[in-house]
Amino acid sequence: MRDQIEAALRQAQEQDAGADDKPTGKGKDGKKEKAPSVATQLVELASDAELFHDDAFECFARVEVDDHHETMRVRSQMFKRWLLRQYFIVADGASPSNEAISSAINTLEAQASFLGDRRQVAVRIAGADGAVYVDLGTPDWGIAEITAAGWKLRNDAPVALYRPPGLKPLPIPDHHGDISRLREFLNVDEAGWTMAVSWLVGAFKPTGPYPVLTFQGEQGTGKTSAGRKLRALIDPNVSPMRTTPKTEHDLVITASNGWIIALDNLSQTQLWLSDAICRLATGGGFATKTLYTDRDEQLFDAVRPVILNGIDSIVTRHDLADRCLFCTLHPIPEEERIAESDLNKDFAEAAPAILGGLFDAVSMALRNIETVSMEKLPRMADFALWVKAAEPALPWPAGQFETVYTTNRKGAVERSIESSLLGTAILQFAETNNFWEGTPSDLLANLERLAGEKAIKAKAWPKSPSAFSRHLRELSSFLRKVGVEMELDNRVSGKRLIKISKTHAT
Repeated sequence: MRDQIEAALRQAQEQDAGADDKPTGKGKDGKKEKAPSVATQLVELASDAELFHDDAFECFARVEVDDHHETMRVRSQMFKRWLLRQYFIVADGASPSNEAISSAINTLEAQASFLGDRRQVAVRIAGADGAVYVDLGTPDWGIAEITAAGWKLRNDAPVALYRPPGLKPLPIPDHHGDISRLREFLNVDEAGWTMAVSWLVGAFKPTGPYPVLTFQGEQGTGKTSAGRKLRALIDPNVSPMRTTPKTEHDLVITASNGWIIALDNLSQTQLWLSDAICRLATGGGFATKTLYTDRDEQLFDAVRPVILNGIDSIVTRHDLADRCLFCTLHPIPEEERIAESDLNKDFAEAAPAILGGLFDAVSMALRNIETVSMEKLPRMADFALWVKAAEPALPWPAGQFETVYTTNRKGAVERSIESSLLGTAILQFAETNNFWEGTPSDLLANLERLAGEKAIKAKAWPKSPSAFSRHLRELSSFLRKVGVEMELDNRVSGKRLIKISKTHAT
């Protein structure tokens, strides 16, 4: 099969770009021979490139540039420029036609698809053989290799790391690391500090799930600045904080071109965006229609650390709140404000030590992850175990993460219920009914009497039996945590009955 593919590729090369062919002399039969077409020459110039594809059959090339190697998408402008440079050198400054370039790239893409290996391709962070690799973004394509024994810098990555447009270099980490220097750049209390650093350490884990870090506070509390600083320590970008995407397709494009998703100044989290962020945080594929086709799909399956910030309660959906770490920022007194330029200058000076300290913490996590345990595993168990494994290298006493994380999750539950008109009504109903059983319509009637006319006319109040049932299911796990148990699928004599009982909060 492989011989047949290679023969077909050779035949395609021999037939391509006939307009570029030039006679070079006479062959043995007396006929004029043709020089290889420009497209064929371009393919030959790329013969030293390692061609491969990922799980979605996106095609890549690993090519030599000066004294290092770089990984490029075969259809990217970066690879096209590399190919042009190769031709420019051997053709004394000549430039190939667009038709020749297109033909060559088509052939190289076919080679990557049918003859190349299948490899995992990552942006910024990758894992292999018990190590974590971080693309430093430097011109020499340097990386940091973090293992259980420590970390070091090198420029020959054993994994495929791709650099999308906009990726910026990390500071060169200092082996005398000190995460605590980050504290002066974040306007958070002790609990917020613990959650922010925990999220940051968790974001270096090459596989998810990842909690969503949420900064909330009024204007001028440093929410955007906090997001910028955290992203600068793991995945700096030309555009670090993005506006709310208009469609799921826009969000997928952002996720495919960076390791961190950081959305700035959200006023609310729409239903589709909330669901999409949930899939990004804990895993779940996205499928979009391929351009100019009716049936083909482009698939994207990745997990990403996410930062959100906004003034009000921007997370109201229970499934997203269950994945969040909440940090509330308080107003900064005018006499304590610092000019952004001065803050950035100070941060640039401290960043190498902070990053070195983070690498130390990741190394500690790798060292302890197989033996660490927790008495009760929370919703984001993999994240929690990773941070607890890193805790000996983190700037707080042992056990602080678990205590703060438990409190943070409890607060998320309470805020989520309080933000729900239906959830608030159920809590009130349970206060006076330690045990209640009845049909869904009976329960809705009781809740409507409790909530009042203004609440039931609100957009958020369920307007149909199916919407009411969906809301109850969404609320049930959070209500259980505050001591209200709901059994939703009891059937007696063909009737569906709901049971509500007071329990001990978990």
